[in-house]
This record gives sequence, C-alpha cells and structure tokens, in this order.
Amino acid sequence: MQNHDLNNSSPGISLAGQYYCEFHQQLMRFLRRGIANDADVQDLSQEVYLRLLRVKNPELVNEPRAYVYRVAMHVLDEWRGRQRREQLHSSDALEFLEGSEALHPAEQQQMLATVREAIKQLPPAYSAAVILKWHYGMRYHDIAQHLGISERRVKRYIVKGYAQLRVQLKSRGPNSNE
Repeated sequence: MQNHDLNNSSPGISLAGQYYCEFHQQLMRFLRRGIANDADVQDLSQEVYLRLLRVKNPELVNEPRAYVYRVAMHVLDEWRGRQRREQLHSSDALEFLEGSEALHPAEQQQMLATVREAIKQLPPAYSAAVILKWHYGMRYHDIAQHLGISERRVKRYIVKGYAQLRVQLKSRGPNSNE
C-alpha cells in the first residue's frame, strides 16, 4: 500500500483533495503554459479536482504528483480537442458579416453577394447544410430531419462546407469582403 505523508494530515479533506491542494500551484502553472485565458485555466483546474475526487482508491496512488499531472494532461488534451472541434463547426469564415449593418447598403450587398457566390461553389449537400445552419440558425437535429440525413452527416457537411468557404473567401483576398 501507499504510504504518502498526506494520508491522515487533514481529516476533513479526502486524500484526492489533499493531493490537489498540495500540487495546486504547480498544476496552475502547468495549465497556464498551455492556455492564455485565466477563466479556462480555472475551469480546467476544477475539472482536475473533480476527477481526482472520483478516484475510488486514492491511497493506491504511488506517485500523487505524477498522477495529478497525468489527470491534468488528459483534461487539457480533451479541452484542446473540444476547442478544435468548435473551431471546425464555427462559421468564422462568415464572421466578417457581423457588424456589417454599419456598412453602406451597397457594401453590405457586395459582401452578401460574395458569400452567396462562394456558397454556390460548394457541393449541393454542403451548401444546403451551411445555408440552413448559417442563414436560418437551425440546429443539427433540425437540419438532419429537414434533409433526411443523420446528425453526424449534417456535422460533416457543415465542417467541410465551412472549411471550403474559408479557403474560397481567403483566395478572393481580404478586400473583396469589405
């Protein structure tokens, strides 16, 4: 069995909680190296703590510091994966349209025409999914029902459609959208 010096040091705190407290400052430094936003760092730190609390037999952990870091690495990897997926599903390719209300109506029309033309270049399934998501604000579930396909396929079409739009809109140059 494990004989770590924290075993009975704080009777009101679980052993996993004690590990978290002991390595908290190091954990925060570790997370800050990979994340700029302090709120995200705090959220991930709390997630590490929650996962440590779920450990059924923390007394069996031979190297608490290494274990805390391993949990933190998994939490950080999952967070980064979610960030990548969210970026893929985002409509950043179309973000320049936000705030376009301040533009002259002719400029607004030119921007919309550019996006419409780019959407026309997409495969029909991609353009349908992108239009329903971007223009009508429909959810994946609703788009899937409307098109008669699975939600997974809707997500795939939107991700690929947005990726192609980014490429098309970039290739038209930064001034073609303004």
